[in-house]
Amino acid sequence: MPHGCNGVVIEMYDVVVIGGGPGGLAAGIYAAMEGASTVILDRKKEIGRPVRCAEGTFFEVISDLNLSKKWVVNTMNEAIVYLPKDKKISVKTSLEGMSIDRVVFEKELAMKAIKYGAELMLNKNVIRINGGDVILADGSKLRAKIVIIADGVESKIARYVGVRTKLRPEDLGVCAQYTMVDVDVGRHTAEFYLRNDIVPRGYAWVFSRGDEANVGVITLGSVRRRAIEILKDFVEKRCPGARAVRFTAGCVPLSLPINRYVVKNFMLVGDAARFSNAAGGGGIHTALLSGKIAGEIAGKVANRNLDMSALEEYRTIWRKYHRRLIRNYYLKQKATTGRDEDIIRLFRKLSPGIVLLKLGPLSRLFLKWWWG
Repeated sequence: MPHGCNGVVIEMYDVVVIGGGPGGLAAGIYAAMEGASTVILDRKKEIGRPVRCAEGTFFEVISDLNLSKKWVVNTMNEAIVYLPKDKKISVKTSLEGMSIDRVVFEKELAMKAIKYGAELMLNKNVIRINGGDVILADGSKLRAKIVIIADGVESKIARYVGVRTKLRPEDLGVCAQYTMVDVDVGRHTAEFYLRNDIVPRGYAWVFSRGDEANVGVITLGSVRRRAIEILKDFVEKRCPGARAVRFTAGCVPLSLPINRYVVKNFMLVGDAARFSNAAGGGGIHTALLSGKIAGEIAGKVANRNLDMSALEEYRTIWRKYHRRLIRNYYLKQKATTGRDEDIIRLFRKLSPGIVLLKLGPLSRLFLKWWWG
Protein backbone atom coordinates (compact mmCIF):
# COMPACT_ATOMS: atom_id res chain seq x y z
CA MET A 1 0.00 0.00 0.00
CA PRO A 2 2.27 2.84 -1.22
CA HIS A 3 1.87 6.50 -0.28
CA GLY A 4 1.55 9.46 -2.62
CA CYS A 5 3.77 12.51 -2.49
CA ASN A 6 1.25 14.38 -0.28
CA GLY A 7 0.88 11.55 2.17
CA VAL A 8 -2.26 10.22 0.46
CA VAL A 9 -2.50 6.45 0.66
CA ILE A 10 -2.66 4.91 -2.81
CA GLU A 11 -4.08 1.42 -3.04
CA MET A 12 -3.02 -0.61 -6.08
CA TYR A 13 -5.29 -2.86 -8.14
CA ASP A 14 -5.19 -4.54 -11.50
CA VAL A 15 -8.79 -3.55 -12.25
CA VAL A 16 -10.94 -0.84 -10.70
CA VAL A 17 -14.65 -0.95 -11.57
CA ILE A 18 -16.60 2.28 -11.04
CA GLY A 19 -20.26 1.41 -10.44
CA GLY A 20 -21.95 -1.48 -8.65
CA GLY A 21 -24.97 -2.07 -10.88
CA PRO A 22 -25.42 -5.20 -13.02
CA GLY A 23 -22.74 -4.16 -15.55
CA GLY A 24 -20.14 -3.22 -12.94
CA LEU A 25 -20.79 -6.31 -10.83
CA ALA A 26 -20.54 -8.60 -13.86
CA ALA A 27 -17.27 -6.91 -14.83
CA GLY A 28 -15.93 -7.41 -11.33
CA ILE A 29 -16.94 -11.09 -11.28
CA TYR A 30 -15.17 -11.93 -14.52
CA ALA A 31 -12.08 -9.80 -13.91
CA ALA A 32 -11.61 -11.55 -10.57
CA MET A 33 -12.19 -14.95 -12.18
CA GLU A 34 -9.23 -14.20 -14.45
CA GLY A 35 -7.03 -13.75 -11.38
CA ALA A 36 -6.81 -9.95 -11.48
CA SER A 37 -6.88 -7.99 -8.22
CA THR A 38 -10.22 -6.23 -8.55
CA VAL A 39 -12.25 -3.67 -6.62
CA ILE A 40 -15.81 -2.50 -7.33
CA LEU A 41 -16.67 1.02 -6.15
CA ASP A 42 -20.24 2.20 -5.68
CA ARG A 43 -21.55 5.48 -4.32
CA LYS A 44 -24.66 3.84 -2.86
CA LYS A 45 -24.78 2.65 0.74
CA GLU A 46 -26.52 -0.59 -0.22
CA ILE A 47 -26.28 -2.71 -3.35
CA GLY A 48 -29.48 -2.74 -5.39
CA ARG A 49 -31.14 0.30 -3.82
CA PRO A 50 -32.81 2.44 -4.90
CA VAL A 51 -34.60 0.31 -7.51
CA ARG A 52 -34.96 2.27 -10.73
CA CYS A 53 -36.19 -0.17 -13.34
CA ALA A 54 -39.28 -2.17 -14.30
CA GLU A 55 -37.62 -5.38 -13.01
CA GLY A 56 -38.47 -7.47 -16.05
CA THR A 57 -36.14 -9.62 -18.18
CA PHE A 58 -35.72 -13.05 -19.80
CA PHE A 59 -33.80 -15.82 -18.07
CA GLU A 60 -32.32 -16.93 -21.40
CA VAL A 61 -30.28 -13.74 -21.67
CA ILE A 62 -28.54 -14.14 -18.31
CA SER A 63 -28.40 -17.93 -17.87
CA ASP A 64 -24.66 -18.15 -18.52
CA LEU A 65 -23.96 -16.35 -15.23
CA ASN A 66 -24.98 -19.55 -13.40
CA LEU A 67 -27.11 -17.70 -10.87
CA SER A 68 -29.82 -19.12 -8.68
CA LYS A 69 -33.42 -18.08 -9.27
CA LYS A 70 -34.18 -16.91 -5.76
CA TRP A 71 -34.57 -13.36 -7.10
CA VAL A 72 -37.35 -14.44 -9.51
CA VAL A 73 -40.67 -13.10 -8.20
CA ASN A 74 -42.86 -14.41 -11.01
CA THR A 75 -42.62 -15.88 -14.50
CA MET A 76 -44.54 -14.63 -17.52
CA ASN A 77 -45.27 -16.41 -20.79
CA GLU A 78 -47.93 -14.15 -22.29
CA ALA A 79 -47.58 -10.64 -23.67
CA ILE A 80 -50.53 -8.48 -24.68
CA VAL A 81 -49.68 -5.38 -26.71
CA TYR A 82 -52.32 -2.66 -27.04
CA LEU A 83 -51.86 -0.52 -30.16
CA PRO A 84 -53.62 2.58 -31.50
CA LYS A 85 -57.07 2.30 -33.06
CA ASP A 86 -57.99 -0.42 -30.54
CA LYS A 87 -55.71 -2.97 -32.17
CA LYS A 88 -54.32 -5.70 -29.92
CA ILE A 89 -51.65 -8.39 -30.26
CA SER A 90 -51.59 -11.35 -27.89
CA VAL A 91 -48.56 -13.66 -27.81
CA LYS A 92 -48.00 -16.79 -25.74
CA THR A 93 -44.44 -18.04 -25.89
CA SER A 94 -42.12 -20.68 -24.44
CA LEU A 95 -39.62 -17.98 -23.46
CA GLU A 96 -39.27 -17.52 -19.72
CA GLY A 97 -40.03 -13.89 -19.06
CA MET A 98 -39.46 -12.92 -15.46
CA SER A 99 -40.42 -10.28 -12.97
CA ILE A 100 -37.44 -10.04 -10.65
CA ASP A 101 -36.47 -8.59 -7.29
CA ARG A 102 -33.71 -6.25 -8.39
CA VAL A 103 -32.27 -5.88 -4.88
CA VAL A 104 -31.91 -9.64 -4.33
CA PHE A 105 -30.58 -10.03 -7.88
CA GLU A 106 -27.80 -7.47 -7.48
CA LYS A 107 -26.87 -8.74 -4.04
CA GLU A 108 -26.37 -12.22 -5.48
CA LEU A 109 -24.12 -10.73 -8.16
CA ALA A 110 -22.16 -8.90 -5.46
CA MET A 111 -21.74 -12.09 -3.42
CA LYS A 112 -20.50 -13.89 -6.52
CA ALA A 113 -17.94 -11.14 -7.16
CA ILE A 114 -16.70 -11.36 -3.57
CA LYS A 115 -16.57 -15.15 -3.77
CA TYR A 116 -14.12 -14.91 -6.68
CA GLY A 117 -11.91 -12.45 -4.83
CA ALA A 118 -13.15 -8.99 -5.83
CA GLU A 119 -13.43 -6.31 -3.17
CA LEU A 120 -16.62 -4.28 -2.88
CA MET A 121 -16.46 -0.75 -1.47
CA LEU A 122 -19.79 1.00 -0.85
CA ASN A 123 -20.47 4.68 -0.16
CA LYS A 124 -17.45 5.58 -2.31
CA ASN A 125 -18.01 8.54 -4.60
CA VAL A 126 -15.51 8.84 -7.45
CA ILE A 127 -15.00 12.51 -8.34
CA ARG A 128 -12.47 12.15 -11.15
CA ILE A 129 -9.89 9.93 -12.79
CA ASN A 130 -6.42 10.87 -13.94
CA GLY A 131 -4.62 8.25 -15.99
CA GLY A 132 -4.74 5.14 -13.83
CA ASP A 133 -5.56 7.10 -10.66
CA VAL A 134 -9.12 7.02 -9.34
CA ILE A 135 -9.73 9.88 -6.90
CA LEU A 136 -12.51 9.59 -4.33
CA ALA A 137 -14.47 12.32 -2.58
CA ASP A 138 -12.94 11.39 0.78
CA GLY A 139 -9.48 12.24 -0.55
CA SER A 140 -8.29 8.67 -0.97
CA LYS A 141 -6.85 7.42 -4.24
CA LEU A 142 -6.76 4.08 -6.01
CA ARG A 143 -4.37 3.21 -8.81
CA ALA A 144 -5.30 0.68 -11.49
CA LYS A 145 -3.86 -0.86 -14.60
CA ILE A 146 -7.36 -0.84 -16.12
CA VAL A 147 -10.48 1.12 -15.17
CA ILE A 148 -13.95 -0.15 -16.12
CA ILE A 149 -16.53 2.66 -16.13
CA ALA A 150 -19.99 1.40 -15.20
CA ASP A 151 -21.53 4.44 -13.50
CA GLY A 152 -24.91 4.19 -15.21
CA VAL A 153 -27.11 6.57 -17.12
CA GLU A 154 -25.79 9.56 -15.15
CA SER A 155 -22.25 8.70 -16.26
CA LYS A 156 -19.82 11.56 -15.83
CA ILE A 157 -16.57 9.74 -15.22
CA ALA A 158 -16.05 8.88 -18.90
CA ARG A 159 -15.75 12.59 -19.65
CA TYR A 160 -12.34 12.57 -17.99
CA VAL A 161 -11.07 10.38 -20.83
CA GLY A 162 -12.68 12.49 -23.53
CA VAL A 163 -15.90 10.49 -24.05
CA ARG A 164 -19.11 12.50 -24.39
CA THR A 165 -21.87 10.95 -22.30
CA LYS A 166 -24.37 13.81 -22.23
CA LEU A 167 -27.80 12.78 -23.51
CA ARG A 168 -30.24 14.90 -25.48
CA PRO A 169 -33.75 15.02 -23.91
CA GLU A 170 -35.18 13.08 -26.87
CA ASP A 171 -32.63 10.30 -26.24
CA LEU A 172 -33.45 9.94 -22.54
CA GLY A 173 -36.22 7.68 -21.28
CA VAL A 174 -37.94 8.95 -18.13
CA CYS A 175 -39.66 6.21 -16.14
CA ALA A 176 -42.17 6.17 -13.28
CA GLN A 177 -43.65 3.03 -11.74
CA TYR A 178 -45.88 1.82 -8.93
CA THR A 179 -45.78 -1.65 -7.46
CA MET A 180 -49.45 -2.29 -6.72
CA VAL A 181 -51.87 -4.81 -5.24
CA ASP A 182 -55.38 -5.58 -6.49
CA VAL A 183 -54.42 -5.17 -10.16
CA ASP A 184 -56.59 -7.19 -12.52
CA VAL A 185 -53.95 -8.90 -14.70
CA GLY A 186 -53.24 -12.52 -15.59
CA ARG A 187 -50.78 -14.12 -13.18
CA HIS A 188 -48.30 -14.89 -15.97
CA THR A 189 -49.07 -11.92 -18.23
CA ALA A 190 -47.24 -8.74 -19.23
CA GLU A 191 -49.23 -5.94 -20.85
CA PHE A 192 -47.81 -3.14 -23.00
CA TYR A 193 -49.68 -0.02 -24.15
CA LEU A 194 -48.13 1.68 -27.18
CA ARG A 195 -50.66 4.45 -27.59
CA ASN A 196 -49.93 8.16 -27.69
CA ASP A 197 -53.25 8.94 -26.00
CA ILE A 198 -51.98 6.98 -22.97
CA VAL A 199 -48.23 7.72 -23.04
CA PRO A 200 -47.06 10.34 -25.53
CA ARG A 201 -43.94 9.12 -27.36
CA GLY A 202 -43.49 6.14 -25.07
CA TYR A 203 -45.41 3.21 -23.61
CA ALA A 204 -46.97 1.86 -20.44
CA TRP A 205 -46.69 -1.60 -18.92
CA VAL A 206 -48.34 -3.89 -16.40
CA PHE A 207 -46.07 -6.74 -15.28
CA SER A 208 -47.59 -9.43 -13.08
CA ARG A 209 -45.61 -10.17 -9.92
CA GLY A 210 -47.95 -12.88 -8.65
CA ASP A 211 -49.91 -11.15 -5.88
CA GLU A 212 -48.59 -7.76 -7.01
CA ALA A 213 -47.97 -5.99 -10.31
CA ASN A 214 -45.55 -3.38 -11.56
CA VAL A 215 -47.46 -0.63 -13.35
CA GLY A 216 -45.29 1.92 -15.08
CA VAL A 217 -44.64 4.29 -17.97
CA ILE A 218 -41.64 5.46 -19.96
CA THR A 219 -41.62 8.60 -22.09
CA LEU A 220 -38.97 10.77 -23.69
CA GLY A 221 -37.26 13.55 -21.77
CA SER A 222 -38.45 15.97 -24.44
CA VAL A 223 -42.12 15.36 -23.56
CA ARG A 224 -43.45 18.24 -21.49
CA ARG A 225 -45.73 16.22 -19.20
CA ARG A 226 -44.03 14.67 -16.20
CA ALA A 227 -43.86 10.87 -16.17
CA ILE A 228 -45.53 10.68 -12.74
CA GLU A 229 -48.53 12.63 -14.04
CA ILE A 230 -48.83 10.29 -17.04
CA LEU A 231 -48.56 7.29 -14.71
CA LYS A 232 -51.30 8.56 -12.40
CA ASP A 233 -53.66 9.04 -15.34
CA PHE A 234 -52.86 5.55 -16.64
CA VAL A 235 -53.46 3.95 -13.24
CA GLU A 236 -56.79 5.77 -12.89
CA LYS A 237 -57.96 4.35 -16.23
CA ARG A 238 -56.36 0.88 -16.17
CA CYS A 239 -56.63 -0.15 -12.51
CA PRO A 240 -58.65 2.38 -10.49
CA GLY A 241 -59.17 0.03 -7.55
CA ALA A 242 -55.49 -0.87 -7.14
CA ARG A 243 -53.32 0.33 -4.26
CA ALA A 244 -49.67 1.32 -4.49
CA VAL A 245 -47.13 -0.21 -2.10
CA ARG A 246 -43.98 1.24 -3.70
CA PHE A 247 -43.01 4.02 -6.10
CA THR A 248 -39.85 4.01 -8.20
CA ALA A 249 -38.54 6.42 -10.81
CA GLY A 250 -35.45 6.74 -12.94
CA CYS A 251 -34.00 7.28 -16.36
CA VAL A 252 -32.58 5.05 -19.08
CA PRO A 253 -30.57 5.95 -22.19
CA LEU A 254 -32.57 5.57 -25.41
CA SER A 255 -29.73 6.84 -27.58
CA LEU A 256 -27.26 5.46 -30.04
CA PRO A 257 -24.55 3.46 -28.24
CA ILE A 258 -21.23 5.19 -27.64
CA ASN A 259 -18.59 4.30 -30.21
CA ARG A 260 -15.55 5.06 -28.03
CA TYR A 261 -16.07 2.41 -25.37
CA VAL A 262 -12.36 1.51 -25.27
CA VAL A 263 -9.96 4.41 -24.66
CA LYS A 264 -6.37 3.56 -23.70
CA ASN A 265 -6.77 1.67 -20.39
CA PHE A 266 -10.45 2.54 -19.92
CA MET A 267 -13.51 0.47 -20.88
CA LEU A 268 -17.19 1.47 -20.73
CA VAL A 269 -20.04 -0.96 -20.06
CA GLY A 270 -23.81 -0.93 -19.62
CA ASP A 271 -25.77 2.31 -19.46
CA ALA A 272 -22.56 4.33 -19.13
CA ALA A 273 -21.78 3.24 -22.70
CA ARG A 274 -25.45 3.74 -23.72
CA PHE A 275 -25.75 -0.01 -24.31
CA SER A 276 -29.45 -0.26 -23.43
CA ASN A 277 -32.06 -1.46 -25.89
CA ALA A 278 -33.45 1.87 -27.10
CA ALA A 279 -36.49 0.18 -28.66
CA GLY A 280 -37.77 -0.88 -25.27
CA GLY A 281 -35.51 0.60 -22.61
CA GLY A 282 -34.28 -2.75 -21.27
CA GLY A 283 -30.70 -2.59 -20.07
CA ILE A 284 -30.11 -5.48 -17.65
CA HIS A 285 -29.07 -7.94 -20.34
CA THR A 286 -26.71 -5.62 -22.22
CA ALA A 287 -25.18 -4.40 -18.96
CA LEU A 288 -24.46 -7.96 -17.84
CA LEU A 289 -23.18 -9.02 -21.25
CA SER A 290 -20.91 -6.01 -21.81
CA GLY A 291 -19.68 -6.25 -18.20
CA LYS A 292 -18.85 -9.92 -18.65
CA ILE A 293 -16.93 -9.37 -21.88
CA ALA A 294 -15.06 -6.31 -20.59
CA GLY A 295 -14.27 -7.98 -17.26
CA GLU A 296 -12.88 -11.12 -18.87
CA ILE A 297 -10.65 -9.14 -21.21
CA ALA A 298 -9.52 -6.64 -18.56
CA GLY A 299 -8.71 -9.42 -16.12
CA LYS A 300 -6.72 -11.33 -18.71
CA VAL A 301 -4.79 -8.27 -19.90
CA ALA A 302 -3.98 -7.06 -16.37
CA ASN A 303 -3.08 -10.45 -14.91
CA ARG A 304 -0.79 -11.32 -17.83
CA ASN A 305 0.71 -7.83 -18.13
CA LEU A 306 -0.32 -7.60 -21.78
CA ASP A 307 -0.12 -4.38 -23.75
CA MET A 308 -3.22 -2.20 -23.36
CA SER A 309 -3.87 -2.51 -27.07
CA ALA A 310 -5.18 -6.00 -26.22
CA LEU A 311 -8.27 -4.31 -24.75
CA GLU A 312 -9.41 -3.77 -28.33
CA GLU A 313 -10.63 -7.37 -28.24
CA TYR A 314 -13.65 -5.96 -26.40
CA ARG A 315 -14.50 -3.87 -29.45
CA THR A 316 -14.08 -6.89 -31.75
CA ILE A 317 -16.40 -9.10 -29.70
CA TRP A 318 -18.97 -6.39 -29.01
CA ARG A 319 -19.28 -5.32 -32.66
CA LYS A 320 -22.27 -7.54 -33.51
CA TYR A 321 -24.17 -6.45 -30.40
CA HIS A 322 -23.30 -2.84 -31.17
CA ARG A 323 -24.91 -3.14 -34.60
CA ARG A 324 -28.10 -4.52 -33.05
CA LEU A 325 -28.26 -1.64 -30.58
CA ILE A 326 -27.98 0.81 -33.47
CA ARG A 327 -30.81 -1.00 -35.26
CA ASN A 328 -32.98 -0.85 -32.15
CA TYR A 329 -32.32 2.88 -31.82
CA TYR A 330 -33.82 3.48 -35.25
CA LEU A 331 -36.80 1.29 -34.34
CA LYS A 332 -37.29 3.54 -31.33
CA GLN A 333 -37.14 6.60 -33.56
CA LYS A 334 -39.94 5.19 -35.70
CA ALA A 335 -42.08 4.27 -32.68
CA THR A 336 -41.79 7.62 -30.87
CA THR A 337 -42.72 10.12 -33.57
CA GLY A 338 -45.99 10.83 -31.79
CA ARG A 339 -48.00 9.54 -34.75
CA ASP A 340 -50.18 6.47 -34.19
CA GLU A 341 -49.90 5.36 -37.81
CA ASP A 342 -46.12 5.00 -37.39
CA ILE A 343 -46.61 2.60 -34.48
CA ILE A 344 -49.04 0.45 -36.47
CA ARG A 345 -46.73 0.48 -39.50
CA LEU A 346 -43.76 -0.59 -37.35
CA PHE A 347 -45.63 -3.54 -35.87
CA ARG A 348 -46.62 -4.70 -39.33
CA LYS A 349 -42.92 -4.87 -40.17
CA LEU A 350 -42.20 -6.73 -36.93
CA SER A 351 -44.97 -9.27 -37.52
CA PRO A 352 -42.58 -12.07 -38.72
CA GLY A 353 -40.71 -11.84 -35.43
CA ILE A 354 -43.97 -11.86 -33.50
CA VAL A 355 -44.95 -15.05 -35.31
CA LEU A 356 -41.61 -16.59 -34.24
CA LEU A 357 -42.43 -15.78 -30.61
CA LYS A 358 -45.49 -18.00 -30.89
CA LEU A 359 -43.62 -20.95 -32.37
CA GLY A 360 -42.07 -22.65 -29.37
CA PRO A 361 -38.29 -23.19 -29.76
CA LEU A 362 -38.17 -20.75 -32.69
CA SER A 363 -39.05 -17.96 -30.25
CA ARG A 364 -35.40 -17.96 -29.19
CA LEU A 365 -34.45 -16.86 -32.69
CA PHE A 366 -36.46 -13.70 -32.16
CA LEU A 367 -34.88 -13.14 -28.74
CA LYS A 368 -31.41 -13.53 -30.22
CA TRP A 369 -32.27 -11.08 -32.99
CA TRP A 370 -33.78 -8.56 -30.58
CA TRP A 371 -31.30 -8.69 -27.69
CA GLY A 372 -28.19 -10.11 -29.32
